[in-house]
Amino acid sequence: MRRLCVSGCGRLTDAALAALAAHCPDLVTLELALCSHLTDAGFQALARSCRLLERMDLEECVLITDATLVHLAMGCPRLEKL
Repeated sequence: MRRLCVSGCGRLTDAALAALAAHCPDLVTLELALCSHLTDAGFQALARSCRLLERMDLEECVLITDATLVHLAMGCPRLEKL
């Protein structure tokens, strides 16, 4: 799988994001807008597993901090658009 949209899945958890990342390492586009329960921990797992990411939508992911951006910048060198 290379593209996935789970925007609006307000009950998506960090554990689910980590599992998704582990099983879909070839993701290029991931849309997570309005997934308001996700935290830095979930995105850290994503950055470790999905190194091919180029585009992400994080609109209204209100629990993430600058730490998420650092993990994504370091772990996803192809990332062009947030």
